[in-house]
Amino acid sequence: MVRPIWSGKRKGIKASFHISQRYRWTEDNLRKVVVHEMIHLVIGDYKEPLTFIQRLPLIGGFFIKQHDERFISLMNEVNNKFDLGITVRAKQMRKELIR
Repeated sequence: MVRPIWSGKRKGIKASFHISQRYRWTEDNLRKVVVHEMIHLVIGDYKEPLTFIQRLPLIGGFFIKQHDERFISLMNEVNNKFDLGITVRAKQMRKELIR
């Protein structure tokens, strides 16, 4: 997940991404997740402010479109060029969850 963070000198927003330790990562799955998160960094969607409705605790998440046309376009471009099989949601990762 890409998360915005403030730089120490308040010169702007920077970002980091975090990889969960709750999964059994294969080289292939980790590659896909890292490239997926890097696409978020490239398009800079983490810099966009949330609306009032998007910030509401219980229902706000339903109004956030995390994978818009920019994301899908770049994802498709990367997939066509490198044949990585990046997806918007990796449903196959559910079976890799460490319980």
